[in-house]
Amino acid sequence: MNRVVYDCIDPSPYNPVSQLSDQQTIDGEFQQFYTPVSADDYTLVFESRFESGNLRRAIQVYEFEYDLILKPDYNTRGYT
Repeated sequence: MNRVVYDCIDPSPYNPVSQLSDQQTIDGEFQQFYTPVSADDYTLVFESRFESGNLRRAIQVYEFEYDLILKPDYNTRGYT
């Protein structure tokens, strides 16, 4: 599959509203990067736009398998 289902930096190709600055809507709330399209869509929904959220990107590689890419903590020597 290799489908990006979450990226904390790049805007979502799945949600045209997320093209606004910082992926926010007019009322200031963040939009989901990926929204399930039907009741049969079992894609996990990820979020890390909060303090200490280290998830950089989530990639769906198979139906129930994801690769997670983490950002290192700031001011450390590589801890995540």
